[in-house]
Amino acid sequence: MKPLLLLLATASFVPVQPAAMHRPAALLAVDANAILEKADSFLPPKGVQEQAEIGLRMRESQPPSNRGGTEVGVARARDLANGRRVSEDTIRRMASFFARHEVDLDSPQNSDPNHPDYPGRGIQAWKLWGGDEGKRFADKVMRQLEAKEEAEKSRAVGIYKADDEKRIVYGVVLDPTELDAHEDFLSPAVIEETAHDFLESSRTIGLDHNGDAEGATVVESYIERYPSEEDYRLAINGKPHRSFRTRFGEDFVTSGSWVLGVRLPPELWSRVKGGELNAFSIGGVGTREDLGAGEMPTIEFIERD
Repeated sequence: MKPLLLLLATASFVPVQPAAMHRPAALLAVDANAILEKADSFLPPKGVQEQAEIGLRMRESQPPSNRGGTEVGVARARDLANGRRVSEDTIRRMASFFARHEVDLDSPQNSDPNHPDYPGRGIQAWKLWGGDEGKRFADKVMRQLEAKEEAEKSRAVGIYKADDEKRIVYGVVLDPTELDAHEDFLSPAVIEETAHDFLESSRTIGLDHNGDAEGATVVESYIERYPSEEDYRLAINGKPHRSFRTRFGEDFVTSGSWVLGVRLPPELWSRVKGGELNAFSIGGVGTREDLGAGEMPTIEFIERD
C-alpha cells in the first residue's frame, strides 16, 4: 500500500504508513485486512452461526403468540446462520441490540431452561442475533473499529512555522522522543523508513479523505540530524544517545524527527491562515503493547537555537 498524505479540513496532514513497513515492538501495527477480512465486511465466527441457527429453531418451536424477534431479527439470523459476511453498519446494529437487550436475560423465562415459560421472547431474540457469541463478536469488532478511528486522528502535532511569502507550512510528522496520548512510540529507524517510503512511493496530498488536494505539493522532507554519526547509529539501534533539541518556529524539533514542508495553493493557504488547517498527524491501524522500562533508550538532549 502506498503511503498517502491527507490534508484534513478539521485538523491535519495525515501520512498513512505502508502496511508492510517494519514496526518497533512498542507499536505493533497490523494490516487492515487482519481486521477487515474484506473491505468493510466481517465473517461471523462458527459459534455465532450456530447460535443464530439455534435461535431460528427455538423460535420455530414456539406458537405464534410466543415467538420472539422481529422480521429484521429473523433475517439477521438467517444471514448469520448461513455465514454471510456482515457490514460495519450491521456490526454497529448488533452491538446496539445487545447493549439494549442484555437486561432481558434477567427474566426467568429467558435465563432458566426449567422455567415453564422458557424460552421467552427475549432469549429467542438474543439467539437470533448470535447469542453470547454474537455479542462477543460484535464487541470485538467494535473495539477494532474504534481503534482504527482513533488511530486515524492520532499523533496530531501543530504546524510549527509557515513561510507567508512562499505559502509553505512546516510540521514535525513524527518525533522519536515522544509518546502520544496512547503511549505509542516509534523508533528512529521506523520514522526514517516511513519518511523515505513516502517520498519514493507517493508524495500524494489528499483533502478530507475525498481525493487529491489540487495544488498542494511536498517541497521539503528531511530527518533532523543527530549531534554525531555515533549518536545516529546508537539511536537507530535503540541505544542511549544524544539528541539535538532545536528551536523550530514557536516550538522545538529533536534529532530523528521527520519534518515535512508543503507548499499550498492560495485557497488552502487562506484556510491555514484562518486556523482551519493547523496540524500534521500520522494515521494507521494498530494495536499497542505496554512499554517496559528498559525498552526506551535514555536520551541526553543538547539545547540549541
